This record gives sequence, C-alpha cells and structure tokens, in this order.
Amino acid sequence: MRLTPVALAAVLLLAPLSACGDDEPTTSPTPTASATTSQTPTTDAPPATSADLVVAPGRIGAAEVGMSQDDAVATGLFDADVEYQDEVCEGIDLLRWKEQFEGVDVLTDEDGTIVSMGVWDAAGPRTEVGFGVDTTFDELIEGFGEQLSEPESAGYGQVGVWVQDGQKWLGFLFGQAESVEQLGNDHGQQVTFMEVTTDHKPALIRDGC
Repeated sequence: MRLTPVALAAVLLLAPLSACGDDEPTTSPTPTASATTSQTPTTDAPPATSADLVVAPGRIGAAEVGMSQDDAVATGLFDADVEYQDEVCEGIDLLRWKEQFEGVDVLTDEDGTIVSMGVWDAAGPRTEVGFGVDTTFDELIEGFGEQLSEPESAGYGQVGVWVQDGQKWLGFLFGQAESVEQLGNDHGQQVTFMEVTTDHKPALIRDGC
C-alpha cells in the first residue's frame, strides 16, 4: 500500500407622448449606472497549498472518500497513475496529491477509488476551526464536546479519538501517547496524524508500501 458566466438589463422608460399639436420631441432618460452594470460572479481561488484545504469527516478540501479516480482527478488536487520506486517499494500510485500539497496522503482500492486520506504535517490541512496535527487533546475535547469519542488504542502503542458525521469519519492519532490511561492523564498530548474515511472508522495506521 502506497502512502498514497444577465443579460444586460436596461429599462428605457419612454417619456409620455405630448398632447396633440405639441411639436416638442419626446426623449428617453439616460440609463443609470446601476441599470447598466452587470454583476460578475466571484469564484473561490483554487487551493495553492495544503494549508488551503479544510479537513472534515470523510473529506479533505474537494476530495471525498468514495470518489472514483476520474472524479478525484477532476478536482484538480491529484495526479493519476504515477510510477514510483524507492529502496523498498515500487509500483504505480493510482492517485497522488499534486506536488504543492504536502503532508497529505491518499489510499485507493484497485480501481482508484479513494478509501482513505491522511494528514501528517502541522503545516497541512486543518479543520474549519483550525484543528490539525499539533492540536492538543484538551483542545479537541473543548471543541468537539460529546461528539468526540472516548480514547481507544490504535495499535503500535498509540491512542486515537474519532468524530463521526453519519457514515463519515475523522480520526485523530496521538502517536506519543503510549496508552489510553496516559492520554487521559495528559490532555496536553498533541495530534500526530489525522485520517478521514467513510463507512468505517479510521484505523489511524499507515503501514508498508
């Protein structure tokens, strides 16, 4: 597995016709600026870096878990079918975040459908209220309240907490907390990794190729 465009509207009000025998020509008022100015819709600028992306359960920016490879590429966030080779692994990433998006990964199934996305850098994407890698457990408790799950073991001697929105999930890993008890006693522990999924709770693990 690889960490991976109103019509211009101007109403010209014709002056009432003069009385019979009145030779004065009729005139039309000059259109006002407000009637001749078209409003151009504004659009959001495309994200330039990872910090411009917002994390929420099941998604990072415009990318959503469950998207097909083609739909993911259409967001402008990913490249497709990227070959890789290093000392340990080689193959093809069916999806890979574009180069400007650092500190994020994407996992896909065999046809390129997104199954998980992760954030592992403090300079990377954050939630709408600013939670991300380096946020403390205490801050999550205060921010999410009862939405936040109880801490659970996440394997490899690490601890996680989760937020669920329907079938969409967002998980937070505390990689320096060696046990649930330690995290419970030290709310200053910081998030080291975030993961978003749909239909299943994030495992908060990245392992192998």
